[in-house]
Amino acid sequence: MAQALAQARSEAWMATYIFNDDQAGRQVADALCATAARGVQVRLLVDGFGSVSRLPVLRRWFAGSGVQLEVFRPLDRWWAWLQPGQLRRMHHKLLAVDAQVAFVGGINVIDDRYDLHHGWSERPRLDFAVELQGTVAGEVQRLAQALWTRASLARGWREEVGGVE
Repeated sequence: MAQALAQARSEAWMATYIFNDDQAGRQVADALCATAARGVQVRLLVDGFGSVSRLPVLRRWFAGSGVQLEVFRPLDRWWAWLQPGQLRRMHHKLLAVDAQVAFVGGINVIDDRYDLHHGWSERPRLDFAVELQGTVAGEVQRLAQALWTRASLARGWREEVGGVE
């Protein structure tokens, strides 16, 4: 993924349920920031439940970097839990670069040896992602764009009706 980001020319779209603030997360964050620093449009979507405790760190990491961070169904206010469909989360794990290369699978942005509920382990979890190239990568990018749009429109709607960011 870092290599694909390093070769990005125009845009990169990433969506993930968990973006952890460990070494693996920092490496991906650095790759996203370096890509944005070259003038590439970089958009990152994280789930508001899966990444909830990491959001303050992610916001710091990406502040001023050019990486556009969006949160899918954020849980930043107690009444957010009462919104219809709040239990429907964004579990996608996608990266699409220039509609030419994409990665899909079950891998969140987290060290393979770290489990959020059980801590560190000597053995890594077995989880996989595949790299896709060609027209199918464009389809993955369209999905990532649709998820981004849904999350950003929802944020805009909340701001419009209630002044909640």
